[in-house]
Amino acid sequence: MLTHSAQPENTAPRAAQPVPTWLQAVSAVAAVVGIAAAALGVQQRPLSTWLYLVANFLYFMGLAQGIVTWAVIFRVAQARWTPAFSRFGRAGLAFAPVSMLLFIPLCMGRETYLVWIRHPLPEKLPWLSAGFFFARNAIGLALLFLISWYVLRIHQQGQRRWGSETPRWGQADQQLEQISYRLTAVGIAYLILFAFVFTVVAMDFVQSLMPTWYSTLIGGYFFIGDLYLSIATLIFMAALLRRRMGLDRLLGPEEFQNAGNLLLGFGVFTTGLFWAQFLTIWYENKPVETQYLIPRFYSTPWHPVSWAILVVALAIPFLLLQSRELKRTPSAVAVPAAFVIVGMWMERVFLVVPSLLPGELGFGAAPALMTVGFVGALILALSVGLKWTPPASPLDLALKDVPKLEL
Repeated sequence: MLTHSAQPENTAPRAAQPVPTWLQAVSAVAAVVGIAAAALGVQQRPLSTWLYLVANFLYFMGLAQGIVTWAVIFRVAQARWTPAFSRFGRAGLAFAPVSMLLFIPLCMGRETYLVWIRHPLPEKLPWLSAGFFFARNAIGLALLFLISWYVLRIHQQGQRRWGSETPRWGQADQQLEQISYRLTAVGIAYLILFAFVFTVVAMDFVQSLMPTWYSTLIGGYFFIGDLYLSIATLIFMAALLRRRMGLDRLLGPEEFQNAGNLLLGFGVFTTGLFWAQFLTIWYENKPVETQYLIPRFYSTPWHPVSWAILVVALAIPFLLLQSRELKRTPSAVAVPAAFVIVGMWMERVFLVVPSLLPGELGFGAAPALMTVGFVGALILALSVGLKWTPPASPLDLALKDVPKLEL
């Protein structure tokens, strides 16, 4: 039987400008510069530009949808310490229109980076056909975005229904229980769809760049890597914005320690999958699989990049996160989170670019400015998303009132 208990009200005020105005202006300029650099790069160095566009699409789309996914995970798990982190997570939905718009240029340049269009493989038809390729990815991502929007809408309705008050569980408010059960059911469906859609994305935008290479691990490795990247992003956002947004009471040492533990755990998990991918190919030593491994791990210039990814994205965060005090200090735990954010961008480039440019990095002015443009677009989207979402959803705050099971 659910009971009543005293619960503090939602004391987190809505910030007028969660992201500083000057940063939004700089981000807008960066986004415009990125678009111009991409247009120029396609004319001058088409292959490398398209490959970095694909890599950036995978990275930033995965980051934005990943933080939304963490908000859903927290809800399904009924995590009591996550109201502020969930608020940051739901803001990632604002990047969805950018992700969908990117399908237009990705479709236009398909013959440059999808070699199977010019040289089709009979054994993989009709799976590797351009129409089905873009349709399945667009439909899958659109479904994720729609469910994410539905979850956000429920939280917005909860904010209008309860305002700054925290609803109570029990006979006093049956509507709260009904909404919570609905959020849990929708969340479970979303998480299953997330794993499926991002597995397809990995197979299409990573594996099919080398259409004769096979991997049954790439899907799981890809979406777990997105979750690793996105929990780091949530920590970084919370450390930077908690005071500006009046969320200090909801983002204390305990909350950052819990998030830091998640970052550590998913870092170990990602490292294990990284090693499993390498080890399986190495000991089988089949040409159909080693074609992926050799240019990335044994040839220049990508061999040093593989070590840099291992150190920056995995080893340094693992070592730093051994410290309990570091995880309890917002400014300190943001450091390993920043390493993960940078290192996972390198890792996404590592997955994509060597498939068609095994002997060169292909990184020049156009890809660099294009990446800066993506950063600007992400910051603009998050600044909008943070205004959409309740300061700290009453539906999340109410979880602190749910009685714990006694075994």
